[in-house]
Amino acid sequence: MWTAKSLKKYWPERESLLLALLTLLVFLWMEEHWPRVHSPLVQEQELTCRALEPLVHRLEQVHVVSQDSHLKEERFSRLRMAKEIRRQLLDRLDKGREVLLHSEVDVFLNETKVSDIQVAAEIFLEGDCRRLVKMWETYRAGLDRLNELSPLNVAPIGIGQRLQDIERRLKMLLEPARSAELEDFFQSWPESIEDLQEKSRWRLALRFRDLELLEPKRPKPEVLELALRSLNRDRQPGQFTQEKQIPSIAFGIIVSSIDAHTRYYSESDFQRFWKDHQSSFGGLGIQIREDLGGIRVVNLVPGGPAEKQGILRGELGKGSGDLITRVLARETIEETKNSTGKSQTARIWQNLNLSLEGVDSQRAAEWLMGPVGTRVILEVSRQGAPAPIVVTLERGVVPTKRESIKSQLISWPTTGQKFGYIKMDRFYGGSLVRDFAQTVNQLVQKGLSGLLLDLRDNPGGDLAGALQVASLFLGSRPLVLDIDGMDRSIRAHWGEGPEQITGPLVVLVNENSASAAEILAGSLQTYHRAVIVGSQHTFGKGSIQAVTSLKQLFNLDGFLGGIKYTSSYYFLPDGTPIHGRGVIPDILANNRTLEECVAQKDLENALPTPRPLDLPGVDIKALAAINQDAFRSFIGDVTRELKLKSIAQNPGLKCLPKELAERERISSSEKTRALRVLSRLSRWWEKRNTVAERSRAQTSRKGMTN
Repeated sequence: MWTAKSLKKYWPERESLLLALLTLLVFLWMEEHWPRVHSPLVQEQELTCRALEPLVHRLEQVHVVSQDSHLKEERFSRLRMAKEIRRQLLDRLDKGREVLLHSEVDVFLNETKVSDIQVAAEIFLEGDCRRLVKMWETYRAGLDRLNELSPLNVAPIGIGQRLQDIERRLKMLLEPARSAELEDFFQSWPESIEDLQEKSRWRLALRFRDLELLEPKRPKPEVLELALRSLNRDRQPGQFTQEKQIPSIAFGIIVSSIDAHTRYYSESDFQRFWKDHQSSFGGLGIQIREDLGGIRVVNLVPGGPAEKQGILRGELGKGSGDLITRVLARETIEETKNSTGKSQTARIWQNLNLSLEGVDSQRAAEWLMGPVGTRVILEVSRQGAPAPIVVTLERGVVPTKRESIKSQLISWPTTGQKFGYIKMDRFYGGSLVRDFAQTVNQLVQKGLSGLLLDLRDNPGGDLAGALQVASLFLGSRPLVLDIDGMDRSIRAHWGEGPEQITGPLVVLVNENSASAAEILAGSLQTYHRAVIVGSQHTFGKGSIQAVTSLKQLFNLDGFLGGIKYTSSYYFLPDGTPIHGRGVIPDILANNRTLEECVAQKDLENALPTPRPLDLPGVDIKALAAINQDAFRSFIGDVTRELKLKSIAQNPGLKCLPKELAERERISSSEKTRALRVLSRLSRWWEKRNTVAERSRAQTSRKGMTN
């Protein structure tokens, strides 16, 4: 029998049992009422809303703003992120503002009963995206409504009437007042169903105009058919079409709102990103565009697989390129395991018989690409051929990075000096430093008085290549600094080997010289190795981006795409920041104001310029190849001598004029000013070397006398 004494003895066990039973009941109740509480971070290869807070927290740890507590609090505010999600989701879903009505947008953005704090709590504390899903459902309903009411689909009129309406609307665009009114109309949400229909008519007219400009010789009815098909495809559910993709959209919005260079990529975009940043990929080497009946071959890439095989024909005249109508079969490589468990690869043919009628060029390109060495069988319609032909093409390496080093020998008319001119459009990996050194040697053999390195409009590219070029001029020195994101230590990237290129050097830059181009110009300027000539400052892109997959960075299962995030900043060898500041030229090539230009600091969500690094005990002046005071004195003398004049005859001139002739005139004037600086620098350099040689000779004779 149970007695008071025995109950007291067994009470701990009964207490544990009751507690376990109570926990089970609570768990079952939560299972029924709040299934999102225990939902996983990933379902069906897609992020869930439950994953947003862990993802943001991890990004908060590795992003560069974690080094600044005030900036971290601002950029990673969950309240700010919730506002951005509500604001940007509509733009992601309805970019053209032609699906949702203004009243529907207003309900979502200005719900009086729902505060931003409440939305932030739902998303980041509860992992609940129901309000976002509601907006998605409204958008899908709006798509169905648009397809039902659009004049493109309802009560179709004759081709002639449509063409007359399009012509009338395009004439209206030539009226300045009407054009401005239409611009406001396109940028605002429709107020009524009638506005939706009117926007559809205008979209058709504008699409027709764009296509006709590309192919003015194509018959107007065909252009109209292409325009209609293109618009109808735009109005099909886009990339984000399923409810389960809403968390991925939200995460992309969060990431892009942190800074201008942090971005989330879906799995397909992430794979495309790596292909674009690799030196080559497997393909046919053709440029294509959508056309009636299939995909038109516009051009064959020089040196690409299609050109080498000589089977396909590109456009010789409008519409005369081969038309790829079907992908009959393609060869792929699959990895399998044999009986012993070892991996082996096998070539597998896939019979597709896939029609390319109505398929956009990006989708078609995905079917044509594949592993190098594999084949694809196509059905092609060729002008003049009585029937379609079947061709088999082998995929190969298609270069995607243009190796661009252009050189020129310039004879300066006033003095007879010979200058080497090298234009670098971008920095590439691999053979860059070898190619550059060979180019310089070829010029030097012709007897140079100096070298002009043109980095205008150079967006950067491969940093290692830029540092290798800097090493040729500076030898083994610190070329650029950054801060380790883990232990906050300063890291220096050193040049390799001894200095190989000597002599007068001028570097020409402008407001579009960015990233690695700024690092090269800035390191040469820091050590007084070159005179920098250009606009008031360069672009100011001095941040470092790390690229990784979500699977690796956040330890998640599945192919969930990747992320590019800002991890640190670059600094010049003396600790001067590049980001948001750029490189300030020694001598201006023009007087254009940069307030009208788009620089790094003007980008949306741009990070502020970091503070200069404190480098105690580092004497950059002592490391300089040329005495700092003498170099600065020379720059002052040349600036006064040249009497800087503006090349901008038009006071409203933008940084990049649209007119090609105007751009060429400005470019030529800047190049001439840089050559004038180089002419004076070469004479100063020669005089300085002569004085130095005399000083050494006198010292030597004095030593012999003693």
